[in-house]
Amino acid sequence: MNEFIMHRYPAPPLLTPQADYELTGHVRNVCFPCGCLVDEEKDEVRIYYGASDEFVCLATGSLTELIDTCKKGFTYSENL
Repeated sequence: MNEFIMHRYPAPPLLTPQADYELTGHVRNVCFPCGCLVDEEKDEVRIYYGASDEFVCLATGSLTELIDTCKKGFTYSENL
C-alpha cells in the first residue's frame, strides 16, 4: 500500500493572469501550469504555463520563496 500526504493550498493562486496575452484570447483570464524545472544550486524554479489557451509561457522565481509561500498556506491531510 502506498502512503502519501496530499496538500491543499487555500490561499490566492500563485499564478494569475496579468499580461495582455493572458487576459485576452481564446479563453480569457486563464493561466494554467503545465510543468516545472528546479535548479536547487541556483535556488531557481522555472514554471511553464499556458495562457488564454493560446500561448506557452515561462515564469521564473526563487525556489525558496515558492516553498515558503506554499508552506504558509497549506493545510495537511494524510491519505486523502
